[in-house]
Parts: sequence; structure tokens; C-alpha cells
Amino acid sequence: MKLIILGLDALNHNILEACKEDMPTLHKHLKEDMQGLLKTTLPNYTGSTWTSFQTGNNVGNHGIANFLKYDKHFNLQLLTGEDLKARTFYEIAHENNLKCFIMNLPYTYPPKIKGDIICSWLHVYEKIEDLFHPKSLSERYPSLKNYKNRANRSRSVIKYLNSAEEVLESQIDVVKEVLAAKEHDLSFFVIPILDMIQHKAFSDLIDKKINKKTVVCKRICQKLDLLIKWIDENKDEDAGVLIVSDHGFKVYEGKFFVNSWLKNQGYLKTAKDGIQLKEVVNRRQKKRGNIDISKLVVFIKKRPKMFKLLENFYDLFIRYCPFDVIKQPGFDIEKTKAYCRSTFESIIFFNEKITSKEKVKLKKELLNALNKVEGIEAHDCDEFYCGKYRKELGEIVIIPERFEIDSTIGDTDFLYVKRDMHSLNGIFMAYGKGIKKRCEVKDANIYDVVPTILHILGIPTPKDMDGKVLNIFDNESELVKQPIQFSETDRTEEEKELLRESIRDIKI
Repeated sequence: MKLIILGLDALNHNILEACKEDMPTLHKHLKEDMQGLLKTTLPNYTGSTWTSFQTGNNVGNHGIANFLKYDKHFNLQLLTGEDLKARTFYEIAHENNLKCFIMNLPYTYPPKIKGDIICSWLHVYEKIEDLFHPKSLSERYPSLKNYKNRANRSRSVIKYLNSAEEVLESQIDVVKEVLAAKEHDLSFFVIPILDMIQHKAFSDLIDKKINKKTVVCKRICQKLDLLIKWIDENKDEDAGVLIVSDHGFKVYEGKFFVNSWLKNQGYLKTAKDGIQLKEVVNRRQKKRGNIDISKLVVFIKKRPKMFKLLENFYDLFIRYCPFDVIKQPGFDIEKTKAYCRSTFESIIFFNEKITSKEKVKLKKELLNALNKVEGIEAHDCDEFYCGKYRKELGEIVIIPERFEIDSTIGDTDFLYVKRDMHSLNGIFMAYGKGIKKRCEVKDANIYDVVPTILHILGIPTPKDMDGKVLNIFDNESELVKQPIQFSETDRTEEEKELLRESIRDIKI
């Protein structure tokens, strides 16, 4: 059985319902086929979400909770496939002699299989051909000569959306060409367009506003839907289709500045020559030194109207500024007890020099204080990140409820301006031979998709995966009759028991 998997980044029930006239094929599958909520990871950003998807493991057992990795001096680098230690679904498929095509999945560089791969935008590259593996891929699929994977964020919102539409069009051409060739047993494509447009127009689309932004976004949705329709009309009769998203979207009331809160509560100390918390890796051009705009950033983030006005200008400034930008004050690591390294993590770390006894007291103190802050929810990382990499994943994770989490060190704890940003629940859809129709899958986690994929392909699931095979198969299907198989594991009994305790205790 051939399997086609579409990773529609940020697809969610709300946007699908709001734009059902523009996405009739997807909406039809939502109503007539297998579908349901897909619980995502914490943090709910691309780095951790797609990694949990492709490995079948929670964050504690793959260790990736960010786009970045830090050394002991807080210098940072982009993560790569070499940092992804857990095995992926496509590696397992390849080991079982299935031919794979993988497009735009994070952390596929350096390539882990000999099969056909287009590496994701997270890989630092000089020219687009650097993403293709093997290098001859564009000779077999000429549409790759026009392939694009990133929209230009340094332009106005409308120009950005038009640029995003060009990205989608180029990716549609590749998907069609690859599937039409019928060369692969497993084809997987991440298409990021819905994430792109929702960052710019989610609230307008949900509120059904008609303006320049929503007109472009609806046109984009129509083109994406036509791709789904084309796949349905051209796939093999017995091919299965899975549609998954890595997270959802929602409107937040504003930002919660966790490091500002820690500073104002006395847990974080700033210093003129302190450590800089950076979240941007310079990809290409050489910079001529540093420029400190931290006071300006703090000033702007106190003022909602000014922030909203200048937010889009920030990307333009970062792109063309000839200097590395320092956007917030440094902090004194010696005098600081707790800090958040990155907005993309939403995790609080403790000073390594505090004793175990002090750590227990500090964690209890911070959890009590943070859970009194309206609009957020704080949890002990031990509840979420049980596994091989638990020790690398901080002490307290903050769940955004009404406010987006931001790591800026400023003067105020909140910025009250509406924000379109990721939410915890994505979507799962499945259809094809042997899959139930008009049914809702319950309690699906993003790391359940890989065991389900492997079961469809007739491959045993590794016992050390956290995910389970989802109950999506028709009672008369061979996939129901086919026993769920498990391969050997290298997880210790201690790790298994910790995982069982974590699952029992988790409160999401």
C-alpha cells in the first residue's frame, strides 16, 4: 500500500471552518472521513513539533525543544539533523526497503537515507540546490528548478503574502510532479503556507473580514485545496492519504514577558556587560560588529500601538542592518537565579550553581507565583519531559493560555496587543482503503502518527516509541486484522517507569 502524507503546517479546525468555501475539498474530508484534534508538543514551535511527529517520541525522548542550541557561554547555533538522535519514520521505512520522498521536513540535513530528500528552510544554504539530495534530483524533477521554500519577510504584509503565494505555487508543482511519477512507496511533503498566512491574517480570516490581506489569503487557500483535489483524482486507488498539522492557531490577548517578570520579582539581574540572550542566527551576510537597540526595544514593547506599527519594519531592519543587533539588556548569570533562554522554548532554567535543596525550594516558589499570573499556566518540566534528554530541558515550562510567551527583558510584564500565534491543537485527517469514514479519532497525539504510519506500511513499531497506533481503521480492513507489531527497544526499565508516571500525572 502506498502512502501519501501532507504536513499542512498550522492547519486547524477553526481556519478550515472559516474558509470552507475556499477549501471545499479539505472541508469535505473533514466531514466525510476520519479526522480529529492532534495534540501538539510544548513548546508548540516547528523545531519540537515536527521532531515529535517524525520520531514518534515526546520532547523528553528526542531532546529538541527549540530551533537553536546553546553552549555554556550562551553562544548559539541552528540545530541540524546531527542533533536529532532518535530514528525517524522515513529511516525505518528505508531500512525496510521502501522508497521514500521527503520534502521540507526539519532536520533532514545532513541526509539520513539514500532516498530522495528536499531539506527544509531551517538548513543554512547558499543556493536552493544545496537542499536537494541527491544533487541530481532536479534533473529527475525539473519543477525543482523553480522551487522556493521561504517568503520574503522583509517586505510589506501584502508583498509578503504574494511572495508566500509564489512559494506555494512552486511547491505544488513539485508535489504534482513527484506523485505523478509514482516512483515512491512513501511520499511526505511539508507545505508551510497556512502558517505563513495565519501569522498575518488569522484573526481577520476567522472574523470573515474582507480586506487586501484576506483576499490574497483566500486565493492561497483555494490553490492549496486544488492540490488536494488533484491528489484525490490522481492517486492510486489503494493509496492512503494522511493530512497532519504540527499545531493550531489562536488569537492571544498580548505577550507575557517572562524574563521581565523574573526581573521584577527579583529572580533575574541585569548587567551592562551581562550575557546576551540571542534568538537569531545570521545565515549569510557578514556583519560589521554590534548595534545595541535594547533600550529602544524595551521602550516600544511598553506601547501597544507603536509595537503594532513597527513590528513588520523589524524584519526589514534585521535583514539589511550591517550590524548584529542586540535587542535586549544582558543579564548577570552569577546573580540570576532563573531565566528563560528563548521565546521558542518558553522554558525557565535555573542557575547551575544553586544547590539541589535551593532548586526544590525555588521551583515550588516560582510555580506557585507563576500560576497566580492570569493568562498563563506553569508546570514542572518533570511532568512533561520524562526521557533520555530530561536533564537538558530546564525546570519550568509555561503554557500560553491568553498570552503569548516572550523572553524579552524589559520593565513591564505584559504587552496588551492582540496576537495571531500558534496554539496547542493541530489536526489529523486520514482517508483511503481500509480507513473509517465519518469518524472522529480521540486522544490523538502528534507522536502517535509515526506508529500509525508504520502499521499502514506493515512495519513493526519500535517499542521505545512513545506513540501508539491510532484507531482509524475500518473493522473489515486488513489493517485491523493485521496485528500491531513491535520491534526491539533499547529503553531502560527505569525510563519506561518514569514515562508511565509522567503520563499518569500530566494535566493537559
